[in-house]
Amino acid sequence: MGVAVVSVLMMTGSKCPASATTTSVPAVFKPDLTEVPPGLDTTDLLWQMLAATVVILVLGVLAFVVVKRLLPKIARTAGKRISVLETVYLQPKKALHLIEVGSRKFLLASSPEGLTRLDDVTDALVCDYAEAARRIENEAKEKDD
Repeated sequence: MGVAVVSVLMMTGSKCPASATTTSVPAVFKPDLTEVPPGLDTTDLLWQMLAATVVILVLGVLAFVVVKRLLPKIARTAGKRISVLETVYLQPKKALHLIEVGSRKFLLASSPEGLTRLDDVTDALVCDYAEAARRIENEAKEKDD
């Protein structure tokens, strides 16, 4: 009702009488933080904070597990044609890398100076399983003799 009176007075151009003012509302609501709401004591509040902290820590650990274990598996798609099969570190900043590009395998050397292709080792890594089985059998027979 006070708003209606003020708007009527504004339209008529008359000055606002003292009786037409509305009651004052505090500018800022300041709750009394020293009192604990009924039914809650400080022990309950501490347990709630502890439970919330534990939940946040568990969510953090789960996020870490997802990032470290599941994402690399998801990132490996069947469409990739280049993969690192093996890496051997020779010195702190020097390494040999065996990579596969399509069906071919290459041996690469890496150093602070750059990357060097050493050789195509596709044929060197083809294993004749029948020959390997015969060799193992012969070695086993020699040990028995």
